[in-house]
Amino acid sequence: MSGRKKFREMRENGDGRTWGIWNSIKKEFQFGIKAKSPELAEEMLFKKIGWDAAKYRFSAEAYPNETEKALGLWYGLRYGHIGPLIPEERLKKLVREGRYKPRRSRRK
Repeated sequence: MSGRKKFREMRENGDGRTWGIWNSIKKEFQFGIKAKSPELAEEMLFKKIGWDAAKYRFSAEAYPNETEKALGLWYGLRYGHIGPLIPEERLKKLVREGRYKPRRSRRK
């Protein structure tokens, strides 16, 4: 597979995660955009709001998966809370087994 085809396939299919538009001022995902790759998410944002999408506060970010939510890696660092930076193996095992659930968000 040539480099151009590989890049195009990666752009269209992403890496298996869902991407959205993160507002770094309000600390939340906005516009309800969900795409397969960050480039497609930014493209959808430009179609939706025009050149205001070039503002520094908007960036394409991957939505967190359940493991990241439960370990506090995503929300803890995003909202300034202190989460486990390097989770212990014991905690990872509890998350995989489904016995440890993330705390409920206080927002909204």
